[in-house]
Amino acid sequence: MEVLGRGDSGYLASATPKNDDTIEAKRHSYLNGDESESATQGADFQAVTQGLEHPQITFKALFVGTIIGAFISVLAMYYGLKVGVVPSLNILAGVGGFMLLKWLLQVKVFHGFFSVQENVVIQTCAVACYSLASQAGFTSGILALTPNVYDIVGPKKEGNNKSDTIDFTWSRAFAWCVAIALFGFFISFPLRRKMIIESRLLFPSGTATAVMIQTLHASKEAVEYQWNVLKKAGIGAYCWSIFLYCFDGLGSFPIFGLEPKRYNWFCDWAPGTFAIALMLPFRVMYSIFIGCVVASAIMTPYLEAYQKGHWF
Repeated sequence: MEVLGRGDSGYLASATPKNDDTIEAKRHSYLNGDESESATQGADFQAVTQGLEHPQITFKALFVGTIIGAFISVLAMYYGLKVGVVPSLNILAGVGGFMLLKWLLQVKVFHGFFSVQENVVIQTCAVACYSLASQAGFTSGILALTPNVYDIVGPKKEGNNKSDTIDFTWSRAFAWCVAIALFGFFISFPLRRKMIIESRLLFPSGTATAVMIQTLHASKEAVEYQWNVLKKAGIGAYCWSIFLYCFDGLGSFPIFGLEPKRYNWFCDWAPGTFAIALMLPFRVMYSIFIGCVVASAIMTPYLEAYQKGHWF
């Protein structure tokens, strides 16, 4: 199947079938073995093309995308403040949106056909929400500009000026989010044209999410497996978090002793911390580890021993 074609403008353009007859003919050829394609490819093609006659941007897709986006935005801000790094949550958004909308369809909250394209809309909406929450400075620079940080640092601190603070009211925060969103919206077009349409680059997170969504709609076994994994992992993480909450101090266990704990040498047994380590690339993880060793084992003890009172 021809995926990309060159239009009159000279740019490569998507060659999605324009009418139902072409879609049905292609689907028939795949599923009946008219071409030398495997049964798996035929099932995948049917899952992707099934539902093209239905609307793609629907109320239920935007509703579920907003709910999933709000949930993973909280996760992004939490781990951005705690760890300093926010992993890619694209697959979580796609799988979570699929599970939630399937459940809402079963309990008759929504009606109609649930297509792959709607799942992509859900995933896109959710990723847009958490990307704005994690990359608009709400876990770093924006918080440093607030009056609360000025009060915590104290007016006697050199360089800490009250005139540099910004009171981020709801209206200012909304305007800031709109500005960041529009910036990303307009800059995405030239990047998409150059990197995706012309260079045809395959981005790992987007490709993995597309394969996951396609598999969920093509295989009931994959849906059952993903649901069981999410259910077991969610129950286990919830029970472990309650256990850590009940036994205060276990969440920051001084595995190296009480003295090193003064320099932040302790083990955080929160399940999300281990999940972040599994989701991030290896280079990012060992970079964070080396930075922690340098900061907590070398710089902080040296500054407290020899430079305290001079400039901090």
